[in-house]
Amino acid sequence: MLTFQEEGHIYRWDDKIVPSVTQIIGEWITFPTFAYNIYTKQSIDIDRFITARETGKELHALAKKMVQGEEEFSSIPSELMLPIYEYKKWIADYHVKPIHIETPIFSKKLNVAGTPDLICRIMNDDSRIALVEIKTGLINEMARVQLATYKYLARNYYQEQRAIDIYELILPRSGKPYKFKKHEQKYIVDFELEFFMSRLSQFNFLERRRKK
Repeated sequence: MLTFQEEGHIYRWDDKIVPSVTQIIGEWITFPTFAYNIYTKQSIDIDRFITARETGKELHALAKKMVQGEEEFSSIPSELMLPIYEYKKWIADYHVKPIHIETPIFSKKLNVAGTPDLICRIMNDDSRIALVEIKTGLINEMARVQLATYKYLARNYYQEQRAIDIYELILPRSGKPYKFKKHEQKYIVDFELEFFMSRLSQFNFLERRRKK
């Protein structure tokens, strides 16, 4: 049985802690005064990094309520008003019907867990489903790796037979119109999944060596 502990972001399968997709990707390393992105080589002040992370969590919580049909919010932070407006517009534009909202999933084969932001139907098409990751930045280096891996996990966890399309939904904090990007080139998606598998192999190797 899969469980998720929000504090510490800990997944367990049959009471054993298992790594997460984002943990395996390992995009950011934090230090006392700054955070460093190992892929883009970008570094930012640690306070700014923590603020952005917490704001992102709050945006996801509000988005979850909205896609569930809760449209009245007693207090929305001013910096999230415009992104939430764009999210509401996206729901209407694409006739979004949620199937799984921030539901943890797990692969026994890979021994990895993760939580896609949203799995849904769009445009009244029941023949395929959309797996959506919500981002606020215009450049998300590892978004496709996340999406390709979540697609693999979701296909097996739910035994889903329908086509699964993967999308990045970008909600700029500036209030600019949302961008809904479909990643559909199969060879690119396969390459991104291959990258994740290589990171997973590295992780498992280091874990085995650490336990010796």
